[in-house]
Amino acid sequence: MQDFRLYQVALANRLHVQSHCRCPGSHPRVHPLAQRYCIPNDAGDTTDNRVSRLNPEAHPLSFVNDNDVGTSWVSNVFTNITQLNQGVTISVDLENGQYQVFYIIIQFFSLQPTEIRIQRKKENSLDWEDWQYFARNCGAFGMKNNGDLEKPDSVNCLQLSNFTPYSRGNVTFSILTPGPNYRPGYNDFYNTPSLQEFVKATQIRFHFHGQYYTTETTVNLRHRYYAVDEITISGRCQCHGHADNCDTASQPYRCLCSQESFTEGLYCDRCLPLYNDKPFRQGDQVHAFNCKPCQCNSHSKSCHYNISVDPFPSEHFRGGGGVCDDCEHNTTGRNCELCKDYFFRQVGADPSAIDVCKSCDCDKVGTRNGSTLCDQAL
Repeated sequence: MQDFRLYQVALANRLHVQSHCRCPGSHPRVHPLAQRYCIPNDAGDTTDNRVSRLNPEAHPLSFVNDNDVGTSWVSNVFTNITQLNQGVTISVDLENGQYQVFYIIIQFFSLQPTEIRIQRKKENSLDWEDWQYFARNCGAFGMKNNGDLEKPDSVNCLQLSNFTPYSRGNVTFSILTPGPNYRPGYNDFYNTPSLQEFVKATQIRFHFHGQYYTTETTVNLRHRYYAVDEITISGRCQCHGHADNCDTASQPYRCLCSQESFTEGLYCDRCLPLYNDKPFRQGDQVHAFNCKPCQCNSHSKSCHYNISVDPFPSEHFRGGGGVCDDCEHNTTGRNCELCKDYFFRQVGADPSAIDVCKSCDCDKVGTRNGSTLCDQAL
């Protein structure tokens, strides 16, 4: 498992921000007479050169993935409830490939939204897919509170508590956690293809709507904003169980396939050319299901699987259906174990030798009935 904190934000213009006062670098000092404002270091106490401590420049989106809960992204302050109900959207780009995502944690600095919608995109997809809903009342999305999950890839709405903290609240989306509603296949992930598809994502989008408590008359209207300390997206490279590590710095990321798996590809998603004695199979928490070698006697560069010649097609560790392709060195047969017509194998010859098949030197005119065979000593 790896924690990915990869977001589509402009990181070129990083700002140094004093986290204790939440002021931008251009106005690093809190105004001594009006503490909601920041002023330059050399400005007098009565200066008009001031910016709000909630200025977007002081709290850029990059703060949600800087591994520092002392810094926060802060939205603009909403002037009315209608704007707050329309909410904001944060788009996340995992940047260099499709990952298997297993949980997401949103750590709020501000009051929490009353509705959260999480969507995702998969590789080569143009459309956003709904992934999870949260709401104080799921009727806002036309859904039931804590609705049942009928299938491994079903989407429901989890009800948020009526009482949440005024700050530092968390919302967690955990795909494989059994509660509060059991997701079918959560405890048999490797044998549930639809669930394996459900965890894939290249982009993630968060929609925040509404807010707890700000409709109450005792709450200062300046609290009508969203603020997030950190968003943690935890997942792993999609390596089909055939790699212990992956290179996330490459574009796209590359799985570092283990040698014993005999796999290749960016995601270790296919067998090496000479290791197709059984179909490619994803490893799981119990078995690696490494690719199995074909027996081509060093006379072929590749092989393919043929189910019709496999005595145990439903088992990975018994039988085999590998058929060698384009046998070389005048050999033929499923395993390149025979010699072509007009060639014979000498007794005791190494079956993997390049010259294992010798020419019969038979004159076609002199052979009986035009036969293409000669006495092959085996």
